[in-house]
Amino acid sequence: MKKYIISETNEFGIYFLEDNVYTRITIKDSMTNNLVDPSSVSISIICPHGTALVSDVPMVNLSVGTYKYDYSIPSDICYGIYKMKITTKTFDTLTYLNFVVFPWDVISRIREISGAIQQSDISDYKLALIAWTSYEEALREVYELHTNERPLSDPTSGAYLDGINTRFQTRHKQIADIGGDELVTGFNAPYTVHDCDLDFYYTDSSGVVNGGVVEVIDEEEGIVKLTDVFGNPFPADTRSLQLTYYSQSPTYNQDLMREAVAYLAAYRMAIAFQALNKATLADLQTNRGMSYDIFLKKYQDLMERIGFPNIGSGI
Repeated sequence: MKKYIISETNEFGIYFLEDNVYTRITIKDSMTNNLVDPSSVSISIICPHGTALVSDVPMVNLSVGTYKYDYSIPSDICYGIYKMKITTKTFDTLTYLNFVVFPWDVISRIREISGAIQQSDISDYKLALIAWTSYEEALREVYELHTNERPLSDPTSGAYLDGINTRFQTRHKQIADIGGDELVTGFNAPYTVHDCDLDFYYTDSSGVVNGGVVEVIDEEEGIVKLTDVFGNPFPADTRSLQLTYYSQSPTYNQDLMREAVAYLAAYRMAIAFQALNKATLADLQTNRGMSYDIFLKKYQDLMERIGFPNIGSGI
C-alpha cells in the first residue's frame, strides 16, 4: 500500500506553561518523494498520562503537502512528555511526534556545563527528552518511598476511624512532589491537571480493597483528607487504610535539585554521544572518560546534600 512520509519541519526544546506549540509538518509520497495532500490530516495531543487534550482536530493546509497546528499550553497542566498523533486518510498513516513541558529552563544549564553549545552538537529537542528522564530519575532517588503505610490519626482531635473523621496524618513528612509539577496533590484522575503524589486504598469491613480519594491539606505536616470516592468518611469497622507516597528530606533544596538534574542530563548526553561515537563536542574530546565521571560525581554529590542519608547513585 502507498504510504506517506510525515516530517516535522521545526523541532523545539522545552516548553513552559502558557507557551504556544507551533507544529509544522510536511507530507510526501513515499514512492515519488513529492509533496502531497491526503484527503484528511488530523492531530491529537495526548498528555503524559494518556488522556487526549486534543482529539482528531484537522490540521491547517498551508500549501501542497505542508500543514500546521497551533496549540496553547494551559497554565494549569502537568509537566512531562506530550505525544502528538498525526493521522492521515486516503492512505492510512500514523505518526507520533513529541514535545516536552518543563518547570524551568534546564537546557541552557546543560549546555553550559557540558560544552554542547551548538544545535549541531545536539538539538534542544533531544536534550529536552534526556532532561525529562533525568528529572524523573532524580526525583525518585532524592525522595524516600513509603508503601501501603497506615496513616496516623488526626493530630488535632485524635480521631481515627469513627464514621465522621476525614483528617489523618502521614507517618513521614514533608510529603514530596514526586510528580515534579511543583505542587503536592492527591488523587485527581485522570491527571491532566497535576500529577498524583499520593495513592490511597482502603480495605472495607468485608475485606474488599477499594481505591479512595486523598486530598492534601498540609504537605509540610503531612495532613491529608481521606474519603471514599463519594466523599464519605470511613466507618469504624473499616479494616485498614493504606497510603503510598514519598517524603522529602529536611535538607531538600530546589535550586540544588535543579542543578543535580542538569548534571545527570549532561552525563546521560555524554554517554549517548559515546555510544554514537560522536566527535562534535570539543569540550568532551580530551579526557572523555574523565568528563563523564565529573558529571556523574557532581550529580551524586548534589543528591547527597539534598537527600536522605546513605542515598545511592541510582545509575
